[in-house]
Amino acid sequence: MIKLVQQRLSSELESSLVRLTQELAGTPIAERIEHADRIWDRTTVRRDVYRPVKDELETMAPGLDCCMYCGNHMADTVDHFVPKSRCALRTFYWPNLLLACSTCNSRFKRDQHRCDGLVGSLLVDPTRDDPIEHLDLQLESGIYRAAEGSRKGQWTIDVCGLNEGKRPGPGSAPGSTSMPSSLIPTLASSLC
Repeated sequence: MIKLVQQRLSSELESSLVRLTQELAGTPIAERIEHADRIWDRTTVRRDVYRPVKDELETMAPGLDCCMYCGNHMADTVDHFVPKSRCALRTFYWPNLLLACSTCNSRFKRDQHRCDGLVGSLLVDPTRDDPIEHLDLQLESGIYRAAEGSRKGQWTIDVCGLNEGKRPGPGSAPGSTSMPSSLIPTLASSLC
C-alpha cells in the first residue's frame, strides 16, 4: 500500500455524485442502506457514474488495475472505504471511494470498519493517510508488519488479509503468498 493523491472529478461527475447523495439524504434513515444498494445497482448509475468513477480511480492507482489496499494487479471493483452498511450517505461521496480487487472488497474487508474517538478510522486510507507511517513491508518476504505502535497498521493487515496465503497473485500458485513483482520497485522507490 502506498500513498495516493485523490484526483479532482469533472464537474459533471461531481454533480452526479452530489445529486445521488441528495436523493439518499431525502430517504428515511431506516431505509437508506437498502435504498443506497438499489441506487448503486441501477443500470444508469452503473453506466454514468460507476464506470467514470472507476476510470478516475484507475488513473490514481499505483499501477495497471492495482488494488489500493493490497497492490494486486487484479482491481476490478469500487470499494466504499466506510461501507454503505455503516454510513449510506457516503455511498456516492468521492473521498470514500477506492479501487479494490474482489479479494479485498468482498472476501476480506467486506463491511468491516472500526473507528476510535481519536484517529477516526482504524483502517489505513491511502488517499488520506501515509501508509508508511502505519505499515512496514518486508520486501524480501512480501510480509507486512504494523509500524511500531500503529493500531491502524495492524487493523489494516488483519482486515485486508495482507499476509494471507490465499491471496491470488498474477502467476502465483493457489495458496502461495505472493506480492506482484511489478509492485516491488514501486514500493521500494516510495520508501527511499
